[in-house]
Amino acid sequence: METNGIELQSSRNGLSIPVINGVYLHSMYNPQKEAQAFAEKHEATLKKKNKIIILGLGFGYHVEEVAKELNKQGEYKILVIEPNADLVKLFQATRPFLDSNIEVMSFNEAKDYYLNEDFTNFLRQKPGIIKLDTSFNINRSFFKEFLTFKANSNLGEYQSAMSPAAKALTGERTGSLFDITREIKSQRVVVDKNDYLLLALTEIANNSKEVSQ
Repeated sequence: METNGIELQSSRNGLSIPVINGVYLHSMYNPQKEAQAFAEKHEATLKKKNKIIILGLGFGYHVEEVAKELNKQGEYKILVIEPNADLVKLFQATRPFLDSNIEVMSFNEAKDYYLNEDFTNFLRQKPGIIKLDTSFNINRSFFKEFLTFKANSNLGEYQSAMSPAAKALTGERTGSLFDITREIKSQRVVVDKNDYLLLALTEIANNSKEVSQ
């Protein structure tokens, strides 16, 4: 089956696997076992964070395994970033997530995420970031832009792409995120709850360097 350039094939255990430009986004042998290994690989992050950004939707098997791990700890939220709108539509028509704690967000431009208030609010919760390698490699130019944009340490770069409501959350602070973070942490107690957004941006800036490797 081929839809909008995305071919669906069946794995040996009967699960649907999307193929894009000859690249299989999941194992053709046992995508569920592969997904379990994915969750195990990121066990350290999943134990520290109950809010996770996953770069790459694939066909969701890895996302569901991450959700299972997070569910063991209680409350959680997963935000999946997938720039391929056709893949998102095919996934939602074929096997959409039944877990309301999982959300898929899809924009063509990296900056559009910062214009989205839901995304900005999610960042305020200081999520962890992990990636699906196959999806990441297929969309490398997008994710490189996405991570490079976020890795910028100057608050002004973020503010220029934010919606007015999101920009207001950053207050009147200017300059380096790392300097601002040091100032906030020096207070020992976060006085302004909106400072959590700035702390999240700083953590994303740090994490994005590791994820992009």
